[in-house]
Amino acid sequence: MTTAPTAAPPRPNAAALRPAGAAPELGSAERKALREQRRPEAEMNALFRREQAHVEGLFSAAPHRDRVGAFEGANYEATGYYRSEMNCLMFTRTERFCRVCAQSIEAVIDQYSSR
Repeated sequence: MTTAPTAAPPRPNAAALRPAGAAPELGSAERKALREQRRPEAEMNALFRREQAHVEGLFSAAPHRDRVGAFEGANYEATGYYRSEMNCLMFTRTERFCRVCAQSIEAVIDQYSSR
């Protein structure tokens, strides 16, 4: 007897993955208002710095915060895409590339630059 293939379970949305009490999308309403009001870019940058400080505070207690691995959440998606470190440009607005991204960028530059 054959059985029909079953559909994959639905992917949880970002709200389902958010810790209890966390803001839905930190600063999303403020970001939208700043854009609509055509406020100076310095105000948007200040918002991004506040958001990054919040993220770094959340990550500071994580046991794997400085490890290279496969951390779910990248490419503007909470699930289905992975980044190589917790605090990576693929996920946050950190001011540095993670080690894996930095090595990859260096390899591409080396490949196309003459020595």
